[in-house]
This record gives sequence, structure tokens and C-alpha cells, in this order.
Amino acid sequence: MSGISLTASMRSNLLSLQTISGQVSSTQNKLSTGNKVNSAIDNPSSYYTALSLNNRADDLNALLDSMGQAVSTIKAATTALESATDFLEQASAVATQALETAKVPDKSFFEEKVGENGAVVTTAQELRDAINSGKETICVYGAIDLGDISQTGGLTLQENQKLVGVGYFGNYDTDTDKFSSISATANTANRAVLRVTQDGNVLSDLSINYNNTVESGAAYAVFVDGGGDGKSYQATLSNLDIQLETSSSQNNGVIRIGIFSYNKSTTNIEGKINIQTLGRLNYGVYINNSEVNINDTSKVYVKTVGESANGISAYTQGVININSGSKVDVEIQGTGGAGIWIYNQARCTIDPFSYINVKTFGDNGYGIYGDNKATININSGANININTSGQESYGIICRMNSINNIQHNSQINIFTTGLNGHGICSCIGSLINIEGNINIDVKTGQGIINALNGSSINIASLAQVYFNVGLSALYNGYNDGTGPNILDIAAGAKLAFEKDGKTDWYEVKEDWQDKNTSTTTNNAITADNVKDKLNVEETTAWELPEKIEKYSKEEAAQDLSGDSKQYQEILNQYDALIKDANYKGINLLQPEKLTVKFNEDNTAALEVIGKDMSSKALGFTIFEWQTQGDINKSIEELTSAINSIRNYSSELGNNYNIITTRQDFTDNLINILTEGADKLTLADMNEESANMLALQTRQQLAINSLSLASQASQSILKLF
Repeated sequence: MSGISLTASMRSNLLSLQTISGQVSSTQNKLSTGNKVNSAIDNPSSYYTALSLNNRADDLNALLDSMGQAVSTIKAATTALESATDFLEQASAVATQALETAKVPDKSFFEEKVGENGAVVTTAQELRDAINSGKETICVYGAIDLGDISQTGGLTLQENQKLVGVGYFGNYDTDTDKFSSISATANTANRAVLRVTQDGNVLSDLSINYNNTVESGAAYAVFVDGGGDGKSYQATLSNLDIQLETSSSQNNGVIRIGIFSYNKSTTNIEGKINIQTLGRLNYGVYINNSEVNINDTSKVYVKTVGESANGISAYTQGVININSGSKVDVEIQGTGGAGIWIYNQARCTIDPFSYINVKTFGDNGYGIYGDNKATININSGANININTSGQESYGIICRMNSINNIQHNSQINIFTTGLNGHGICSCIGSLINIEGNINIDVKTGQGIINALNGSSINIASLAQVYFNVGLSALYNGYNDGTGPNILDIAAGAKLAFEKDGKTDWYEVKEDWQDKNTSTTTNNAITADNVKDKLNVEETTAWELPEKIEKYSKEEAAQDLSGDSKQYQEILNQYDALIKDANYKGINLLQPEKLTVKFNEDNTAALEVIGKDMSSKALGFTIFEWQTQGDINKSIEELTSAINSIRNYSSELGNNYNIITTRQDFTDNLINILTEGADKLTLADMNEESANMLALQTRQQLAINSLSLASQASQSILKLF
């Protein structure tokens, strides 16, 4: 079969029409997609260049979102700082108001307070006259110097008289902490600045300064005399600052006593008592055949300096009760001194939730010393911290038939740093019962010692004792033949031994006793032989007693509880606000870090380092006002904290500006990249529309031309 032949003109027109159709299809594609380059086939160079630009723009878009979140994180921190500043400014206003209202009013204000049967005194003569005339409440307004009381003696209160300072009536700012003060000198023994010899006396909110130069004898700042048998006088001592010293060149024969409770009296100590004494055989508080109660919420600070100087001492059937909630801090500087010394059938009771902190700095120092049939009861929940630094010092010692009961759940820390410093010792017929939780750290001495003539130590089943010792943990010594020394350890007792940085924790499985009748041999339990001596098994560690926070003598006798509570609440709210200033888990007001990336290859970034802006981190140390000095300190801390907040706010503001500047730049760069990509790929719609119109016209012309070319063939057809 022969093929069909087309004329040359028809073929030419068909080819032209095919070309135009292809161009129309391409133009229609550009018009429908808006792109002149839709794939690498269209234009490889433009396509891949545009793809790269668009990919980078997408990456930067993701970073732009991250920058926006970083900006929000900083905004959260700066907003919190603005509110935090408001809190601190509010606290500053409370402090300033408290300071202003604490100014000491005129004398007439206190004359109204004491009433018709009272007196406000400014001179020594006015003070003596007020006491002698039987005024009920006597307010010392300012500093009064009694002068030399060697011949006249000091002041003796009558029944139910109250001798107080301005702080007794409120919280007042003074030019000196000793605004209401009484001072005296003497060169004669047995002189007291203040004598309380009647019932119902009150001494409160006073500073007492006494310089006695006697070469021998005794000197007393406050002497409370109960009147002897058949009488039972009571006195209340509250918020006193007592300074008792000497300018004598020879003070070894002088006994100086800050507070002397004597002869069947009962002395109740309340508030804050600061006592400092200087001299041999001096005492902060001395009890003889009488009773002293350190009541709850009381804070007592005693510092004694000199040979055989003691903090708190009960003698000859004296009684000292350290009640729940009280804090006692004793500092002994000198050889042979004791923080708490109980002697000659005297008794000491340390109640639950009381806090005692004793430091001794001389050789032969003692934390708690019971002697000659003394009784010491450390009740459940009591907290005691003892530090000794001299040679041959003891944390707790009982001798001469004394008894010491350390009850369950009492917490005792004993630290000695001096050579041959020891923890707990029972000797010469004494008995120590241990049930409490005790931490003994005596790196050069013995932990628990039982020695000399029929002494006993009982470690009960509830006891927990931790030893970090240089010598023996438990030492049961020989005796001189008058009786065996007995060491009992009950089943259930827990013992821990630290050695070479490693601690082994044990529980005793059966009762054990060592009765040492030898006059030459000592028996000891150490970390190395405990498994041979006792039936023990390993147990889990228990919590050691925490070190007790020292009460500072600088806390004077003011009650600022109302304003102080407002101040505390504001600081609590401040800290809560700081904790809440987080955004998506990041808090720039805590020591956290925010990293902001500015480009896709991580070569440009900003680290915003958060700062701890809590009250503690900003240097707040005063959270409870006790004195006008505390308020001033708080105002200083507030000023410093506000400045720190402002400085950090400025730092955050700089970081905010950096991020927003980069944010704007990135946004613009994304537009540039997208625009560049579009220039390579987007079609000109006007141009393509014109092209389409031209192509459609050409296409119509090509069809018409093809029609004309085919007419010759059609003419031949007409011949048939």
C-alpha cells in the first residue's frame, strides 16, 4: 500500500502549527503556576539557585521563631523584675516606717506610760529616790552613771518594783544601743550594781556596765537573793546587756558574776540576755541553792574570759532549767572553763527543742560538766552543739557520782580540735545513760570514756552514736580497786565508725557488757576490733545531728515583731515571684542559660546568662528585726538589691535589643532571599499573557494557512 503524500505547503503549515501548540502549552503552564522555572528541566541553574535561596529562607524562618521565643523569655524576666522592684520598694517603705516609729519619744511620753505611781529618771539621784520612795515602775531614760559604789553600794529594789528601759514600752531607735543604761565602778568586794531581795521584781531592757577593781573577793552585776528558808522570792530578768570587767592589774583572786541567783530565789530569764565577764573564776550566770529558768523563746549569750571562767553554773542544790524553744550560746576564752557547770547536788534540765551552743578555746575546757553528785537531764528533742579547741578538753563529762541522762531523739554534736580532746566521759563513780543521737568528732582523742573507780556508761537500744576519733571509740578504763567500771551496750544500739575517709554503720544484735575490774588494763572498742568485740551487723546510715546556728550577742532586746512580719511576708512574696518568672521552662532570674542562634550554621549566637535574683543571692541576711540596727541593715540590703535588679534589668535590656535587632535583620534577609529566588523562577504574567495572545493569533493564522494549502487538493476533487 502506497503512503499518503502531503504537499510541501501543508507540511510546512503543520510543523508551524505543532511548534505554536508547544509554545502555547508552555505559556499556559507559566500562567497557571506563576513560575517561569518549575523544574530543573526548565533552567537548571536558576532552579537550583532559587531552591538554595528558599531553603536558607526556611531555615532562617525557624530561627526567627526561636528568636521570638527568646524575646518572650526575656520579657518574662524583665516584667518579673519590675514587679520584684515594686516588692522591694514596698519592703523599704515598711523598714523606713519602722525606723521612723522607733525613734525614742520625749521623756513626757514615758511619764504617761509609767503612771502616777511610776517615775522616769535621768540621773543617779533621781533613780535612787524613785527606788527608795517605792515607785512601782521606774524607767531609765538615757545613760545613768552611779559612780563609785564601793561605800554606798548599788541599787536595791523594793517588793514588786520594776526597773526598766525605754525598750520595755516599745521599739525605739537610739543613738546608742545602750540608751537606757546603768554603769558603776567599785574597788570593794561583794558589791552589786543591782540587788533584787524582794518578791516580784522585774529588770528589763537595760544595759548594765560594771568595772570592779577589787583584788580579791566577788563582784556582781545583778544579785538576786531569795531570802532563805521559808521564803521564795521570784524575779524576772528580760532583755539585758551586762558587761562586767576589771581594770585591775591582778584579777586572779576576783570572782565576777553577771547574774547571781542565790538563797532560795527563783529567777526567770526571758527575752534576750547578753553577758560578758572578764576575770578568773568569773561566771555569766551563777546559781547557788536557788532556781533559774531560761524560758521559751529566750536567747542567752554568755562570753567569759579568764582562767576557770564558766558560762552557766549551778552550785549546791541549785537548779537550772533550759526550757523548750530557748537558745543558749556560751563562749569560753581561757583555761579550765566550762560552758555549763553543774556541781554539788545541783541539777540541770535541758528541755526538748532547746538549743545550746558551747565553744571553749582554752586547755582543759568543758562543754557540759557535771561534778559531785550533780544531775543533768538532756531530754528528748534537745539540741546541743559543743566545740572545744584546747588540749585535754571534754565535750561532756560527769565525775564524782554524778548522773547524766541523754534521752532518745536528743541531738548532740561534739567537736574537738585540740590535742587529746575527748567526747563523753564518766568517771569516779558517775553514770551516763545514752539514748540520743550523738556525733562525736575527736580526731586526736577518745570518743566515749568510762574511767576511774566504779563509773558506768549505758548505751541504750535507741542510741545512735557516730565516731570519728583518733584513738578508741569506746574506752572502758581500769580502776584503783574501789569498784569496776561498767560499759553496757544494749541490742538495737547503732554505732558508726569513720576511718580513712570510710564509714561503717552497725547495729548491735545482742546485749553486751564489759565489767573492767582490772587496776592496770584498759579495754577499748575501735573501728578495727568492733566485729570481734560485739555481735553486730551492717546497717544503713542514719542522719547525723545538724550543727546548731549560733545566736548572736548583737541581737538586742527589742520587739519588732509587727513590722518584721510584714517585711518577712514581702520578702517571701518576692522570692515566690522570682521563682515564677519562667517561660517555657527557662527562668533568667535563676542561674540558668538561654542560647539564641542567629544563623543556620550556628556561627552567630548569643548566650543570655541568668542570675539568681532570690533574696538570699542578693545578700539579704536580716529576715527578722530584733534591733534598730537590724532595720538599718535591712534598708542597706534593700538599696543594694534594688541596684542589683536595675543593673541586671539593664543587662537584659541590652540582650533584648540585640535579639530584636537580629530579629529585624533576619526578617529582612528572609525577604531578600525569597525575592531573589522569585526573580529566578517567577514568570512575568503581563509578558506571558501577551505571549499567549500572540501565540493564539499565530495558531489561528497557521490553521487558516493550512486550510488554504489544502484547497488545491479539494479543487481536484470537484472534477469527479
